[in-house]
Amino acid sequence: MKKVIYVLFLLIFASITGFSQTFALKESNLPSDEDFVSKYTTFKNYQKYSISWVSEWKFDVSRDLVIDELKDFDSFLNDVPEKNYDISLLKGIVKMNLYNFDEINYSTVDEYLNQIKEKYPDEYRTWWMTAFFYNGASPYKAFDEITKAEELRGGLIQLDDFVIDFLSDYIYISLTCGMNQHANYALNCLCNYTKRKPESYSFYQMLNSRLIETSIEDSYQKNEVWNVSLIDKKLYIESTMLGASIKTDENQEGKIFGFEKGFSYIFLQSPVFKFDENKTTTTSLAIYFYAGKTEAEVNESMNRTVQKTDPNGKVTPLGNYKINDFLAHYYTYENPELYNDDRKGMKLVFLIFTVPYNEFSGISFEKQVDFSNSFSDENSGNVKYFQFKKQLKRLDTPVTCLILLDSCNAVFEESQAWMESILNESIFE
Repeated sequence: MKKVIYVLFLLIFASITGFSQTFALKESNLPSDEDFVSKYTTFKNYQKYSISWVSEWKFDVSRDLVIDELKDFDSFLNDVPEKNYDISLLKGIVKMNLYNFDEINYSTVDEYLNQIKEKYPDEYRTWWMTAFFYNGASPYKAFDEITKAEELRGGLIQLDDFVIDFLSDYIYISLTCGMNQHANYALNCLCNYTKRKPESYSFYQMLNSRLIETSIEDSYQKNEVWNVSLIDKKLYIESTMLGASIKTDENQEGKIFGFEKGFSYIFLQSPVFKFDENKTTTTSLAIYFYAGKTEAEVNESMNRTVQKTDPNGKVTPLGNYKINDFLAHYYTYENPELYNDDRKGMKLVFLIFTVPYNEFSGISFEKQVDFSNSFSDENSGNVKYFQFKKQLKRLDTPVTCLILLDSCNAVFEESQAWMESILNESIFE
């Protein structure tokens, strides 16, 4: 089994977890006899040494002593009847700690935690602890587990005994998986609950170092503004800065552009459309992002675009078009003098709508980072560190979008359907 350790893990783990997973237990449900209390107390005291796998032991206590105490407690627990959920969960937590010393294999811990899930399917704390376990052993699975825990407990903010610790771990796991906006939102929830400032939490520094402030006065390169990824044969073109996720086919041709003077855009070329039996053509879709501009100002830009080629040209308003939860103004423009061959003249579609500022923009389309090249073999003695990318924060202003379908009458229905297929799976927030 492979293990991985991150710079993030080393820097913020201790301060977030308080060196103990026993915060997830209702200790009133545990045995109260003297032998149990003594061994349980020793386990809690040693958890700061056993809660994670470390590549180099630098503690002032013997590693062998910690292992012996863990093994002794695990053996002791084998004889403790599982009268309730918390006893079962404690046994799982001890096994997780033994795994960190390679005293038990990954599959044994995983199987035991899954057994608890089957026995207590409505107990979110098992998914919470499984997320904690996966975060060190299989980080690409951790976020799915903590999300399931969130679902079972009915949301991030549920006023039970574990709300602060759960939110803290949710932030920690989100950060480890590169889900910065999820961490940002959970930190906001935590601060609203505790009435503390974000700066008072250790993970704020980590989050703040990844999320970079933006300004409409500045310019940004295209690879700073846009992240392009291919997942399950779908191409995602996404920008947290502009609050947009465009989803299209894997073989999509097009271009992305940087941000300058409050403006950016992406250009997509359609697939080849057939018409008149043996003729073909392509159309295009451009999505323009105007930061801080009103729809009226963008409308003027649209009219200027038309009048560059047709001084007397006018667009025709045709009502509204729904994109996500936004109602875009729908316009068309036709010019029989352009594309006046077999394509039967130009026909354009303009859609204009405004996306208000959203502090947590990107949370709906955020994706885990790929750690596939970041693992180190436990037998090699080497540790690989993963360097997280910086992420531009959402511009602190509304963004007005202008979508332009550049088509012709010969294939207008086909090209509009292509546009709609993209917009129906895209996100603006």
